[in-house]
Amino acid sequence: MSEFMEPNADSVAATPRWVGLAIAVLGGISLIGVGLGFAAWNTSKSLEQSTQASLKQNDALTQRLAKSEEQNQQLQSDLKVVTDKLNVTQEDLQKARQQSKASVAAYDSPERPTPRMSINWVPMSVASKTTLTRPSLSSNARRATWVS
Repeated sequence: MSEFMEPNADSVAATPRWVGLAIAVLGGISLIGVGLGFAAWNTSKSLEQSTQASLKQNDALTQRLAKSEEQNQQLQSDLKVVTDKLNVTQEDLQKARQQSKASVAAYDSPERPTPRMSINWVPMSVASKTTLTRPSLSSNARRATWVS
């Protein structure tokens, strides 16, 4: 029995130093991996949110485009009906536009004299310097005189 009780010195061996260092390095690398994974998860969440917002905006723009196309189609049909009723051709419309441009150009040309309003002011004459009473208009409506 004593054989079984004796400690066996040959079976106990110390672990080498590099094993502890390797565990520490692997633990540091795993912490870095967890940090990078968390950052990637946050980035994917924000990307998903911005994608959802873009999809909502895209849907709104698609609806606006459909509404605008419908209004455009209605206006085109209204214009066709009016054009048919008036029997106006594209040539007539072009001639009218050219005439309008020509009249605007003629109106804005520097050769045309500018109309000026002229008012002839006549100084008022005073009959008596000491007593002034009511003004009365003479035969010329622009000339006002004071009478005493």
